[in-house]
Amino acid sequence: MEAGRARARGEMAMSEAQAASDADAATAREREWQLRRLPVHLRPMAFPSGGACATAGGPGS
Repeated sequence: MEAGRARARGEMAMSEAQAASDADAATAREREWQLRRLPVHLRPMAFPSGGACATAGGPGS
């Protein structure tokens, strides 16, 4: 998201913005992968924000 804003401000080339966006997406996929494999009772300790738990059937959903 921040890469898109930097691109809009002209601070970043399109290819750099795309690479940053791809990295953000990969990070989100990795977090979801970890969350799905973590037992529900441990999710609040690993992901204290609670935001990710709502998407994976955890205590926040």
